[in-house]
Amino acid sequence: LILDNTDVFVLPCNLVGLADFMSISFSAPFPEHRDAPHTPRVPKRFEGLEEKLLMEPGKVFNQIRKQDILVEYPKHSFKHSSALFLRAAARDTKVRVIKCCLYRGGDDSPLVASLIRAAKSGKEVSVLVELKASFDEVQNSEYARKLRRAGCNVSYGMLGLKAHCKLILVVREEESGFRPYANIATG
Repeated sequence: LILDNTDVFVLPCNLVGLADFMSISFSAPFPEHRDAPHTPRVPKRFEGLEEKLLMEPGKVFNQIRKQDILVEYPKHSFKHSSALFLRAAARDTKVRVIKCCLYRGGDDSPLVASLIRAAKSGKEVSVLVELKASFDEVQNSEYARKLRRAGCNVSYGMLGLKAHCKLILVVREEESGFRPYANIATG
């Protein structure tokens, strides 16, 4: 870029925030400057598992047990990977424990619904809810109340630090004993 002083504006205070630019990025007046819509794909080893989830939630864990699965966001679908993993854990009668770090639940979170379902079905569910998640503070505090009412063990991030990670640990009772499965993500 070649810029000069006429291209730079210095404001006397923080009048402009990141949220002020959201309308520009999602409704740019020049369509040729917008990215084409992206449709995330289902990870290959999870293909067809969504339909089997109700009757055979353990199939998800069979796939993971064969070999680790690398999921790339936004290339792959969150709904058909991480959310599928947690939905399967909530429904699987062999799952005993679920531990999760919830950073940004968003509106009508499928993760929170799965955690509540798991707790109500007798699984031990522990959730670390980050109350300082950007733009989701109010929503996350409401989720924390719902999770606690459902029987989940809820804890909160440490004062002065932000838990900006996506972790799910599932412990499943199998023939060989207890086996942990993990979903580890960044972003």
